[in-house]
Amino acid sequence: MTKLLKTFAAILLLLLPLQPLQAMPDTSQQATSDSNQQATPANSLRQLQVLPIDSLIALLPTLPHDSLRLEVLHEITLSLQHTPAQETYARQLIAEAELQHNDSQLCAGLYLLMLYYYNNTDDTDSLLHWLSQLKPVALRIQDYRDYFDGKKLVINNYIYSQQYEYAIALAEEMAHEAEERAYIDGTAAAYFCLANAYNETGRLKEESQALQQVHRLFPLLHYSNIKLGTTELLIEHAYRTSDTTALGTYLNEYEALLDECEAASAERASIYSLHRLYAAAYRIYYHTMRQEFKEVERHMAQVEHLTADEPMHPYQLLAMDALQTYYLATGLPEIALLLNDSVLLHLMNEEGYATSIVRPMRRRGEILNQLGEYERALSCYERSVEIQDSINLEISAKQVAEFHRLHHLDILLQHQQELKEREQWILLSLCLLLIILCLVYYRHIQRLNQALFQAKHDTEEALQCAQRANETKSIFLADLRQHISKPIHAVVALSKQLAANPRLTDEERAATQQTITRYTQQLIRLINGVLDLSRLEAGMTKWQLAPCDLLQTLRQAIDEVQLHHPEIQINYHSQVEQWPVQTDPKRLMQLFSSCLYLPYAATHPIPTVEVTPCAEGIRIRIAPSPLADTANRSEESTIRHDINRRTLLYFGGSYRVSSEEESTPWIEITYPKKRE
Repeated sequence: MTKLLKTFAAILLLLLPLQPLQAMPDTSQQATSDSNQQATPANSLRQLQVLPIDSLIALLPTLPHDSLRLEVLHEITLSLQHTPAQETYARQLIAEAELQHNDSQLCAGLYLLMLYYYNNTDDTDSLLHWLSQLKPVALRIQDYRDYFDGKKLVINNYIYSQQYEYAIALAEEMAHEAEERAYIDGTAAAYFCLANAYNETGRLKEESQALQQVHRLFPLLHYSNIKLGTTELLIEHAYRTSDTTALGTYLNEYEALLDECEAASAERASIYSLHRLYAAAYRIYYHTMRQEFKEVERHMAQVEHLTADEPMHPYQLLAMDALQTYYLATGLPEIALLLNDSVLLHLMNEEGYATSIVRPMRRRGEILNQLGEYERALSCYERSVEIQDSINLEISAKQVAEFHRLHHLDILLQHQQELKEREQWILLSLCLLLIILCLVYYRHIQRLNQALFQAKHDTEEALQCAQRANETKSIFLADLRQHISKPIHAVVALSKQLAANPRLTDEERAATQQTITRYTQQLIRLINGVLDLSRLEAGMTKWQLAPCDLLQTLRQAIDEVQLHHPEIQINYHSQVEQWPVQTDPKRLMQLFSSCLYLPYAATHPIPTVEVTPCAEGIRIRIAPSPLADTANRSEESTIRHDINRRTLLYFGGSYRVSSEEESTPWIEITYPKKRE
């Protein structure tokens, strides 16, 4: 994934508008006294523009040390991007700009040198070193573009080396600095880098917020590369969240941006063919989701045209995945499987393919599931989940290591500050003892207190940042703790009330005991649910498999609910008399009972159970179901849904719940005929 991202970044860097070989005004504060600079005719520059790069290199030693020499060096360095010679000429440009006191060309040379290290090495230290050289010069002449583009290179390098917390911290610092200097393109670039880092760490909410920040700045931006990259991430985010409206909107914006870019640089329009392929792939996703299959066929022809006689490219793999969704939607899983074989074969021949194989493997599971090969489909799903979990664990470990390094750095800085303050204390004491001892002592104490307060404040801020980062990883545990603590506190409080108040009447005691019992049962259900779900997730559940009739188990669950709760009447309709399976009857009884009755439900509607055969096996639909009712939504119901879903997944079935927009809450269960 790192190499793939770096390839995309290199494509975007090619879209940066290159400065033409022409006379440029010297914006440095130190004016040169070379008379030849002012006397260079403009037609000399125009004549040099038409020369090939080899001629410019041969001409360079004969040029005087004036602005023309700087322009030629600049043009040579730009033309030799992605070659080892770029570093040599970038250093020559820096040396020549320092000799002529031309700060504008000095900034350009430093940025081009950073670009060389970024494209050819993973040396973040070198990037930081040259950025520190670029910053004072760029800020002095207010050449913000080179400075913030250089900072963006450092952030992207952190992202590609999976040092996400460093990247996020530096991007937030860049956004703040760009906003202070009112440089809109720098602000947009910072939020774009933030979105990239959030995308890599799976923080969808933060990614969406950062992307919207950039999107709002589109009318004010001068360069198209940030617009293209941001719109691509918005398209991917809309697809992941199945938001077809947003997906169509962003695709239209993306294609309009490509039209503008191609019109603005007709001679380099071919570099946008990959982006056209990207747009065509997501058009296939979009029209497939909307079941507009005639539109899909048009974009399939566009994909075929763009990929003809071209080597396999990541965007081509994306298009092949989109075609798989189309063939699945149109009932042609065999063709989808052939495409999936090609994608997996190509990825397995690539170095470090594990990080990019998750999506094709998950897609293979969907194809095999539609073909009815449930065991192979389950194996693919498990393999994709295993790879994704290992990737997430690796990222988490690296983030924890980053936090440790940041904390260690804070400690070192604090020690350095303490040593510096100690030295100042000694020097001030020796100097001030020669004047007025009391006054010097008072001022020294005041200064020391201020420094300690500032150090404490900085430490608290760093600790708060670390705590916020850790809290995002434990949202579920926090929610669960809250739901468990409520019944525990209620039971403790009511128990104390019973023990401390002997004057309670029998009715009050009975009511209090009933409340304690209700909270205790709620706590037991919640804890049992968490334990059950943990065993399912860890694969440690002990299944009691036995041959049984699935429909008989369902009727037993209905009878048991009506026996214990006679006020609930359940309508049962079945088009199938029996359904023999090899399963765990006790767990299926619990599953069906949870869908028919909730002990904590506000109301108990009359559910209807309909049993019908289907392509997957048998379908059981319960509507209305109290477990699917949004009015009964809680942590306990969420856990119950997860338990039911994982139980059915183990036996090759599926579990679907109605959405919030539907008026009638329902649950739909499918189960295969036989599970060996």
